[in-house]
Amino acid sequence: MWTYGGTGDGTLYLTVCLDREVKDPHFHYVKQTSPTRWNHHVVVKSLNQIESPWFKDLVKAGYDFANK
Repeated sequence: MWTYGGTGDGTLYLTVCLDREVKDPHFHYVKQTSPTRWNHHVVVKSLNQIESPWFKDLVKAGYDFANK
């Protein structure tokens, strides 16, 4: 997981790598970068978004994938 940009208004652009594609409207876009790796790009605009169960599950899934 890494950030790849931000804006003056506090918007954060974040990439989480997973071993599968997850289709969800929360993602800005998803791109397959290898047969076993998908980059999931998220636009974070609020603390509520970061504290949501969906975001916490995404971060955990990215962490688990990175530690395989």
